[in-house]
Parts: sequence; structure tokens; C-alpha cells
Amino acid sequence: MKIKLIYIIIFFLIFLIGTRGYNYFYSEYLPYDEKTSEAIYQHIEKDSGIICVLIPHKTHYRIGERPELDVLIINKTDSTIYLPGNMDGSSYGFRLPVTDFKVLNRKPRKYGLFCPMFNPMVPDELRRVKPGECFNPFNTYRIETIHYAADSILGWDAQTLTRMKNYWPHEALDAHNFLLPGNYDIQFVYSTKKDSTVLMGLNISNEWPKEKMNILDSIPVVELKSNVVRLKYRIF
Repeated sequence: MKIKLIYIIIFFLIFLIGTRGYNYFYSEYLPYDEKTSEAIYQHIEKDSGIICVLIPHKTHYRIGERPELDVLIINKTDSTIYLPGNMDGSSYGFRLPVTDFKVLNRKPRKYGLFCPMFNPMVPDELRRVKPGECFNPFNTYRIETIHYAADSILGWDAQTLTRMKNYWPHEALDAHNFLLPGNYDIQFVYSTKKDSTVLMGLNISNEWPKEKMNILDSIPVVELKSNVVRLKYRIF
């Protein structure tokens, strides 16, 4: 009888703790709190020129969950500019733009193996950003329409498919980088500064017609740092 009672008490405690943790998590399941919102607003207002803003979809996560973050690069100048998105190799620092989601309060992440034979940049991957407009370097940059002919042998009907071409995702936001509970203070960095070891990775083949070569001169040389966003990871 005593043993059964002990088991009942243990089960009740586990249920109570689990339920409180579950309810606590979803009670704070918000896009971002007022403090984060105010920090983003101040970052936009105080800076001029070309600025970078990091916006979280929410600030509370379970461990092992991939964070949802939007990056906006805002053109607050009086000129139209062209910006490349996150390219193949950008997140490893091997080609421009160099990008990174830095976790300021934790040890720097270790990069895995990377093949240096990355894809060259083509004109469609440069986004035109007018004064007052913004640009997300991880969004879709082109929508392709593909036409398939009918094939009587395979039994396929003629069809037209549409697919989106996206910039490359960033490995720093992979779920395995967020396995420990606690706070993660994240800042996004975007750089087009050229040096002898990092190049833009241009494709100078037929995909770059002569009339579009002058676009390359409209790529500003910048090193942008976003506002800092604190993400809270919990077990429950």
C-alpha cells in the first residue's frame, strides 16, 4: 500500500511539473516581447545609411528547435544599390557576402567540412534595393517556370511547374546548435568588404551580359551588424 502511494505521489509530481512547464512555455509564445521590439525600433531610428535589422518570430524555444529569424537590410541612403544574398559559401566566410549569426554569449561555433567548388553568382542573385526599401538575404530571388513535354511511354501528361529559387540557408541556425538550455544572444553580420582571400564569386560567362556588368559597381562595400536578439531555450 505504501509503495503504491509513493508511486502515485511521484506520478502526480511529474505530471504537475510537466504541465506547468508546458503551460509556461506557451504562455510566453509571443513574436517578441516589448523590450526586443523597442531595441529593434531604436536600432532602425538611430542609424543611417545601410542598416541591418534582426527580427525574431518569437523569443522562447524548446532545446533543439531551429530559431526563426528574419534579416532585413534597409537602404536609408538616397541612392539605389544592389546587394547579393547569402550565397553558397557565404556562411563559411569563403565568399562575399560573408554572413554569420554570431552567438555573443557562447563559444564560437565550429565549422564543418566545406567544398570550395561553390556555385558562381549570376545576375538574378543581385537584388535591386531602392531608397527606403529593404532586402532579406535569405528570401526567394527568382521564380522559375518549367515546362515538361508529354511522354507516352512513361504515361506523363504535359505539365508546367513553378519553383522558387532561394538564397542559401545558414548553417548557424541549424537545430543542433541549440541543444543546451539558456539564453542565446544573437547578432547577424553581413559584409561585402573585399580582400585577397575572399571574393564575390562572380560568373563571367554568358550569364553576365555586358549591359549588366555595370551593376557590379552598385554593390556597396559594407560591414553591417544587426541589433542583438536574445533567444531563451528551455527544456519544457
